[in-house]
Amino acid sequence: MLRFTAALFLCHLLGGGNCYYEKRTWSSWSSWSSSGGTGDGAHGYGIPGGNSDSGGPMKIPKIASPDKLFNCPGGSGMTPEARKLAVDEHNKRRSDQALGKAKSEMSPVKNMYKLSYDCNLEAVIQKYMNRCKYGHSRPYDNPNGENLYARGGTHKRTIEEMVTGAVKGWWDKEINHIKARADGVYFYDSSGPVIGHYTTMARDKQVALGCGYKYCPGASYPEMLFCQYTSNNVEDGRVFHYGSPCKQDSDCTLYQDSVCLASEGLCSIKGHENGHTEGDQDSDSQASASNAIYPGMILIWSFFVIVIVCSL
Repeated sequence: MLRFTAALFLCHLLGGGNCYYEKRTWSSWSSWSSSGGTGDGAHGYGIPGGNSDSGGPMKIPKIASPDKLFNCPGGSGMTPEARKLAVDEHNKRRSDQALGKAKSEMSPVKNMYKLSYDCNLEAVIQKYMNRCKYGHSRPYDNPNGENLYARGGTHKRTIEEMVTGAVKGWWDKEINHIKARADGVYFYDSSGPVIGHYTTMARDKQVALGCGYKYCPGASYPEMLFCQYTSNNVEDGRVFHYGSPCKQDSDCTLYQDSVCLASEGLCSIKGHENGHTEGDQDSDSQASASNAIYPGMILIWSFFVIVIVCSL
């Protein structure tokens, strides 16, 4: 136990606090899904967590927004145009879902939130993708929602083409397998094939995404586009409730400080109505804030590590 505690202290010291200790075996993550029918190497997963029946407004997740031109700090395969396209393609479909236009058997949806772009999520998934290995990041390493898309062949596509292809593969194909219910849609509520990509994109409480792009010559699927989301799928959990889309701010009840975009049928975190934070944002400081290690904390953690290691 002391050795684990020392390791955990070191992880917090060197890793910026993103440390997870999970005793569950790999097979216990029962809500993984794979949609091999897309022909594009797309995969999605979900892990146990909260759902939209939280009983009251939730706190707003921290979102490291890009600037008004959709620039994010640091190196990434994504372009500003691809970031904006990813947000717009997601939000167009979420708006259609909320207004009851997504599928004839599906009613309008209440409390559907508009997505913003998150530079931190992009940084996390891009770092993972830089290994040039196609596959999901492990849930206990990274508990965010995650959709994968990859293409083979000799024709290299633009990043924007990859974004468009990914969204169509995740949403447009899988929504056709949704079973109609009276009250809403549930994760894995499918007539056959898995629907994990669609449900990740369609979750009412979803508020942000970030994507990465990597081209890996020589790989079976050399072109890869992965996206991560603030919320992941829930086994047997509600994806969204049917109901009237918002008409006024008071109709938006999942998160604190919410506003209604009535023409879109979507709720939004106040200040994030356009897919980024309104006003002049120092996105570089935002994106690096979660990884900041302050000198005082280093001294404190170092002291505890020394004491524990010496006692082993």
